[in-house]
This record gives sequence, structure tokens and C-alpha cells, in this order.
Amino acid sequence: MKLRRSVALCRRVAGNERCGLFGRHVGIGLQEGIPMRVRKAIAALSIASFAVMGTVVMAPAAQAGGYGCSGGLSWSGPVANGTVYDYFDGTNNCSVFVKSTYAGTLTYMDIQIENSSGTQGNRDPGYFSSYAGPSRVYGVGKCVREYVFEEDPDGLVITSQYTPWHSCG
Repeated sequence: MKLRRSVALCRRVAGNERCGLFGRHVGIGLQEGIPMRVRKAIAALSIASFAVMGTVVMAPAAQAGGYGCSGGLSWSGPVANGTVYDYFDGTNNCSVFVKSTYAGTLTYMDIQIENSSGTQGNRDPGYFSSYAGPSRVYGVGKCVREYVFEEDPDGLVITSQYTPWHSCG
């Protein structure tokens, strides 16, 4: 009984036929009766799957931050009809207001962050379907808070409030 070699992946080692990737033994039952085109297809799929797994495993870590902010999440808290997320990058605090009511629908929203010295960050007013922001302010040695605002699709105010002071440092 003669073994068929598949795509140059077999070699003779100490009198034994060794086939497969990384010198793993492929038994006679796997070689006998399998057409070459099927073995080639299996080999191609195996190599492709290793390539995909390598891409997934070797992908770089995601950057910290979110919604256009950099740094790590410093604080998050519920507000009427949504959540405020605050990120700190070592110098600045950066905040966004993510709505939960009317998500996916354009409504007028606004957010502005301020620090405990009274410095106000940029505002981000406009019609948004998911979140307003980012709004940034210098945060080293300061506490921060945000003012958030949202109207419903008919223009009625549904959110107008300050968050508590947070992320002091």
C-alpha cells in the first residue's frame, strides 16, 4: 500500500511517513481514497483559517476612549433620557451625552463640560441621532461637571440638567 503525498507536506522521518502542517502525522485512513482536489481544498482552507486566526490574535489593542475622546473612562452617570461618559487623558477631561430616548432619531442636543475653576469647555449643540459631544476642558487637579440638554422631535425640552461634580484630580 503506497501513501499519496499531499502538496509537498509529507516527508520521511526515521522510516515513517510524516504529513501535515508542523510535521503532524496524518494516518493512512485520511490519505487513502481522498481525491487530490479535496485534499488541496482542505489544505487551502486550513491555511486560510490560520491566516484569519493570526490576524485576529495579532490585531493591535484598541485605543482607549470613545465617541471622539481619548484617554480612559473616568466617570459615567445617568441623566434624564441618557448617560454622560467622561474620559481623562492625563490633561483634559472629555465628555459626551449618549441619549437613550429617541435613539436613532434626530433631536436637538447639547453638552458642555466645565471644571471647578469655572473654565468652560466647548459646547456641541446640534441635531444628533445618538450622542452630543465631545466637549473638552482642562482637568488636572480639578473636578468637572457637564450640562446636558435635549429636546424631543417636537421641540419640547426633555433633558436640561447638570451632572454632579466628579473626576476630581
